Amino acid sequence: INRCLKKNGKAVFCEPLGHNIFINLFRLLTPSRRTPTERPLTERDFNLLSQYFVIEQRHFYFLSVSAFAFGVLGLKKAFRVIFNFLFAIEERLGLNKVFSKYCWMVVLTLRKK
Repeated sequence: INRCLKKNGKAVFCEPLGHNIFINLFRLLTPSRRTPTERPLTERDFNLLSQYFVIEQRHFYFLSVSAFAFGVLGLKKAFRVIFNFLFAIEERLGLNKVFSKYCWMVVLTLRKK
């Protein structure tokens, strides 16, 4: 990725995080939802990324993880409504920053150094 980006080029990724014990349990119970080589990001990955990129933004999702149950049940509209509601609460209270390590997902904006 670093090689392909132009100077000051940006890359945006939405990735799962690997520190939440409940989400890791869900991953163990649902292996068919991922490819064999997929794995969530850890702090070690962030350290590696920071060697090659400037991490411009990190958006974490904490409370909104509970809406995932509606998605698993196929209730897409309910998932979107509940996800947006919970995301607004966690943003307003700053929970996604306080508990960033234990969030469900992260959206990263990386810029080439």
